[in-house]
Amino acid sequence: MSASTLTLQDVGQLEDYVDGQYPSQGDWTRAKVVIAKLRLIVSGGLQESPAIIAFADERRRQIEREGWTPEHDDEHADGELSGAAACYALFGTTYKVPERPSKYAAINMAREAASSGMDTLREAVRIHAEKNPRPPSRWPWEDAAWKPSSRKRNIEKAAALLAAEWERIDRAERAASPVETSAPGKPASTERQVAAKMLSIREYDQRRVVKKLGLHEAEDDGKLDYEAALAAVRRAGERGRLEELDLELDALLEVRA
Repeated sequence: MSASTLTLQDVGQLEDYVDGQYPSQGDWTRAKVVIAKLRLIVSGGLQESPAIIAFADERRRQIEREGWTPEHDDEHADGELSGAAACYALFGTTYKVPERPSKYAAINMAREAASSGMDTLREAVRIHAEKNPRPPSRWPWEDAAWKPSSRKRNIEKAAALLAAEWERIDRAERAASPVETSAPGKPASTERQVAAKMLSIREYDQRRVVKKLGLHEAEDDGKLDYEAALAAVRRAGERGRLEELDLELDALLEVRA
């Protein structure tokens, strides 16, 4: 079956299969990244762009090797992720800022008169930056976390950091959005329907909803993500909170759509 004949439902079924087949966290994460790329290709959002694929791979690397998980990212709510992305994106560049009329016109004239010298200075700055990769002044974290590389790798790191910032903002917005009550006359969802909705959202969102509604138990700690999610759905049914869980899931799915 080619990508052109696949549907998003096919990709969703593949993801359900992967969730139940990969006990290794590393294998599971790699499989989920592949599924995310496939979902983008099928939906037309990714034309097999090598750049986008590189960005996704770097985001996975940051989570697996650096430990920059969603929980970690949520602790940086003051723009640190965006700031770090900007540092990587601009590092090593020597573009000229256009001169603009201002009260510093005299200084601008002096700069213009020394333009030939400025070109030499820019080259010296570039060489110095390559040999002495100290963090830029606006780098938000400790020096040891600053790891510049080639221009392409720096762009990959910047894009992954921006993706992490987008996801952090998205989580914060969804957490702050009140859950709407069900519409009058809406038929109640069955436990099976609620379970299907639960498995269709990201594992991070599953854990967040379960924790919010107090449906987690110690016995779930040793289970795979999908097993813990299904256990929470059954628990909601037993406690008469299935409708409340259904409303939470509907709100998440509406935002994601």
